[in-house]
Amino acid sequence: MVPQKAHPEVTRLLRMLAQPLRKLASRLLSGVSGGRYNNRAELDMTYRGHVKNGQITLDEPAQLPEGAEVQVAVVEGAAAEPTIWDKLRAIAGTVEAPEDWARNHDHYIHGTPKRA
Repeated sequence: MVPQKAHPEVTRLLRMLAQPLRKLASRLLSGVSGGRYNNRAELDMTYRGHVKNGQITLDEPAQLPEGAEVQVAVVEGAAAEPTIWDKLRAIAGTVEAPEDWARNHDHYIHGTPKRA
């Protein structure tokens, strides 16, 4: 198979992208993982997480150096609708039922004989 010459526009775009890609690859391969390239020519790491019981919990584990300064930004709409677990927690223990409900729920729902 004879190699075909690339379209001139593709060649121009590849040359234009080569230098920033080399810089980014160099930073990534030097031990810094994750993140996004920004206008300051630095590599910032952005992590996602949620607030649970007043503490910020990251969705994915992160290796941050002790004492590292971090900046927390609240995502708009972050006070979204509670999850099903939040809703269940809110009503847990509030349902009035017979003492043997857990053992004999089939009896109370379907009318099967009670368990001893």
